[in-house]
Amino acid sequence: MDLKIKWHNSIELRDGSKEWVTYICDSEDLKCIPEKPGVYFFGLLYGKRYTPLYIGKATVSLRQRIKSHINADPKLMNKIKAFPRKGRRILVVGEFQGRQGQQAKKMVGKVEIGLIRYAINQDYLLFNKHGTSKVPVNKIISKGSSPFPEELSIEAK
Repeated sequence: MDLKIKWHNSIELRDGSKEWVTYICDSEDLKCIPEKPGVYFFGLLYGKRYTPLYIGKATVSLRQRIKSHINADPKLMNKIKAFPRKGRRILVVGEFQGRQGQQAKKMVGKVEIGLIRYAINQDYLLFNKHGTSKVPVNKIISKGSSPFPEELSIEAK
């Protein structure tokens, strides 16, 4: 089974201390985040190299899920800010492009687990490390800039 993700351009996280939050995104950037299911990661961008720090999913609206992290998840945002490596703190959103018959809620969960497993196998230090159960194989096909390969085979249920 092929699971397609279209990666959008990275969004830079800016200092949000004046707004009483750790980070903010420009309102124009937030408007560009689709109100569709998908996956995302918060991480670092150093030159052209991405380093994911947290990988998540949105089963309904990427925009709403990202807003909830930025506005109401200071623990995660502070971990990203305190991470000791150099690089711009960024958000990258991947929109799920399902085929007929693919249930977005279920498929997005499979993609998230696959990306987390891939990142762990590549020795990225993630703030989330779930998704280790055994499942049969699916293929994730990515378009756009991300630290993940264009095609990634993952186990699936």
